This record gives sequence, C-alpha cells and structure tokens, in this order.
Amino acid sequence: MRSLFSLHGRTSRAAYWIFLLSFVLISTLAEIGDLVIYREDYVFGEGPVAAAVMLGFIWPMISFSIRRFHDRRMSGWWLLWFTILSLVPVLLIMFSSYEALESGTLVLGLGWLIFVQAVQFFILLALPGLAIPGTLDGVNEYGPDPLENT
Repeated sequence: MRSLFSLHGRTSRAAYWIFLLSFVLISTLAEIGDLVIYREDYVFGEGPVAAAVMLGFIWPMISFSIRRFHDRRMSGWWLLWFTILSLVPVLLIMFSSYEALESGTLVLGLGWLIFVQAVQFFILLALPGLAIPGTLDGVNEYGPDPLENT
C-alpha cells in the first residue's frame, strides 16, 4: 500500500502496466455503474461514480508516474512538463470551437474533452513509460533497481 502513495524510489515497467490496467478496468466499471444508475441522464465522463474513481486515482497515478521517471533516471518534475504538453490539444479544441459552440453548430461535451486529454496523456506519458526500459546499471540516484528487489 505504501508504494501507491510514495514519491521515492523506482517502479518497474511491469508494476506500471499492472497499475494502468487496473485503473482502466476500474474506470470502465465505474462508467458502466454510472450508465446503469443514470440511464436517461448519462453523459460519458460526467457521472459521480466515475468522478469519485478518478479522484481516488489522482495521487497513485502521480506517484507511479514519478517513480517510473525515476527508473528512467529522470526527475519527477518531468511529469509536470508532460502534463502541460498534454493539455495543449484540449485547449486548442476548446478555444477553436468556442464560436461553433456559441452558434450551436458544434456540441462538445465534457466527456469528449476528457477522452482527448486521456489520449494525449497516454501518448506523452504512459506509452514512453511502458515501452522504454529503466536504468540498466542497477542503482541510480533515485534508489535500487526495482527488478532486483523482486
């Protein structure tokens, strides 16, 4: 349980995969729960069950991502940079479609913007974290190799 919240140390690719897959599974179940509970009023990404799950996963997602950066011998501050970069497409969609939204010719819900954000986040942060191996020489400045501890 400590590894869910700790910002110190390193995380292996396998642990990161397991965490991300559990996040996707639990988020999907939460969306299904919102769909079942709020059938007529359901909007993707706006249900209270899914919102509670997302809020519950914020800190563990930050923690795992920072420790994955540490395994790649990078500071956790890179997470902030990648997060800012992933917001750019969402902001472009929001600002470029403002006039269309005002005139009623384009309808973008919060769910669509969350989806775009999730895709950008995956491309910029999760994919490199999953695909690129960590430090190959054992111990680095962030701690021992997570594969040696298993």
